[in-house]
Amino acid sequence: MFVLTLLIFLCMLGFHIYWLVWYTRTFHKTNLPEIGSRIVHKGKQIDIDSEKQALKYPQPVDKLFRPWANKHTISTYAILGLTVVHFKVTKMFYSRFYMFDMFKAHWEHAQLLRERQEKIQYIYLGVVDSLLIIIGIVGLAIVGLVVNQLWITLIETIVLSIYLIILQFIEKYYIKRIFEYTEKDDKNKTSEAMKKYAGKKGKKLKMDNLFSKIKSNSSKSFHTKKWDNLMEYFGGRRCKSMIELSTGWPTEEDPRHVKTWPISRDLEHEMEI
Repeated sequence: MFVLTLLIFLCMLGFHIYWLVWYTRTFHKTNLPEIGSRIVHKGKQIDIDSEKQALKYPQPVDKLFRPWANKHTISTYAILGLTVVHFKVTKMFYSRFYMFDMFKAHWEHAQLLRERQEKIQYIYLGVVDSLLIIIGIVGLAIVGLVVNQLWITLIETIVLSIYLIILQFIEKYYIKRIFEYTEKDDKNKTSEAMKKYAGKKGKKLKMDNLFSKIKSNSSKSFHTKKWDNLMEYFGGRRCKSMIELSTGWPTEEDPRHVKTWPISRDLEHEMEI
């Protein structure tokens, strides 16, 4: 019994370490860009010409998860560290606990994560959870009622294993709906952003072409025609000034120089009308 329990413990530890390594390499790792390639860094295109420059601009394997993880460094490393205890701790990344952004991660390959996680959970169910239930039942049959604490431990093991299996199948039913925010919404936002970017880029090119045409030497006729159009639409403009500028034009009247009637009866004899 002890040997079987030890083997199950080692299998559990192997599952957790495997999941941590795979998760880190697939989503959290960065790769160095190839020399001669071109990357985009903070909206600027950079040509990688040397190894030093490649070391300066490491590129994330998952372009959505790694930038998100950099914003939430403490929670990310805390969850990854606890993955050694149990691989299901990584579900905290998409748990949306209290709708905090640190528990609402985004993945570029979210479908890969979801499918791999389901496979690992089924294997874990057959190798670990089911064996824990069997050991618990066999232990209850072998151990007498004298050892109360051992009975309690075995019953807890059976109940918790069954409870985790039930939760796993409940999550299986809702998992696609849970991942919609990163599988579908991120793709839609990316496509919409690309369309907007393309639209803005096209408008910018049109404006640049127009301005280059205006600035070119061959656009004098364009200038003349545009000026004639403006004069036709608006005509000549003359503005009245508040200050006498000796232009011969009438100045603007000051609306404050106004006489009102009747004046106050108390001050009528003191005021000049």
